[in-house]
Amino acid sequence: MATVTNWIDHLSAKEVVGAVYPGAGSTETLLVILGIVIWIGWHVITNKSESDELSRLARKDMALMITKAILPIGNKE
Repeated sequence: MATVTNWIDHLSAKEVVGAVYPGAGSTETLLVILGIVIWIGWHVITNKSESDELSRLARKDMALMITKAILPIGNKE
């Protein structure tokens, strides 16, 4: 096994031209695409979940406001 003393010369040698490690290119591309799909999916799911929660809270708040407007001030039910 040879010892590398100069990385610039070693990486530019004919025997080493190309990928420094196996799987360079194809595996990373698939992982990046998968990561982007998961990232976008997470945003879509989070947006839907938060929108549903805010709509539920808005309906609850509106019902409370209507109830307070209808009930007489002296009646604390």
